[in-house]
Amino acid sequence: MKNTLIAILLFTMMLSLSVAGCLGGTSPEASDGTEIELGEPLDDWPTYHVASASNLPTCPGANDANLGKLYYVEDVTEFQACTSSGWSTIDMGSSGITLNQPPRITAKITALDDDTHNFTTDWYYVAMAYWSAIDPEGETVTVGIDADRDGVVDLSLNTAEGFSIVEIDWNGSMQVERLELEGERFLHLYRIFDVIAEDASGVKSTISVISPAMQHEILRDLYDSDDVNENWFSELFFDVSQADIDWINAAP
Repeated sequence: MKNTLIAILLFTMMLSLSVAGCLGGTSPEASDGTEIELGEPLDDWPTYHVASASNLPTCPGANDANLGKLYYVEDVTEFQACTSSGWSTIDMGSSGITLNQPPRITAKITALDDDTHNFTTDWYYVAMAYWSAIDPEGETVTVGIDADRDGVVDLSLNTAEGFSIVEIDWNGSMQVERLELEGERFLHLYRIFDVIAEDASGVKSTISVISPAMQHEILRDLYDSDDVNENWFSELFFDVSQADIDWINAAP
């Protein structure tokens, strides 16, 4: 009998030691560092709110800092989730929670040629535009070109997919890169436009399109110091900085 009691005591001690490891350790934390107790209900997990969609932080943000975060947008009384493709509205439907994905876009904008641009009173960049915007949920999509990349459509396109010859403001899209080849310096000019698509629920997506500065081929917009010092260059490309002009005129 005595031996039986000792065996039971040893068995009980062994069980208590195996459970002790489960009781210690560090409590889990949410992405913002908030400690979460085991068994805590899901509605206690951290959420965020903003007054309007314009107050939402950049998504996904630097180093994906906001990826996976959920925000309540007060003025439209809806939730937005930060996904790898940007902010997505969460539909609290009877069938469960589904993400409204933003439209998928592809686009190309290419100048017709250097002598087809509109240099009348209002200067315009004349180009061929091809685009396609498809919403994964099948919603109606509107598409437009943001010439100065400020997040606002400057030229609306008439269909979700199509082709058109377009006139875009000459200024606001020019980019300048310095290039040195075999001891000779060049300024390479090109343009960047944003194409914005928005579905019927207000979810947007944006892509950036690289286009020639003036010619119909992007590598033809390559200018040396002789070009830069011609009067026509300053008239056409007056937004090229003085620092770029000084660089190309300096001896390599």
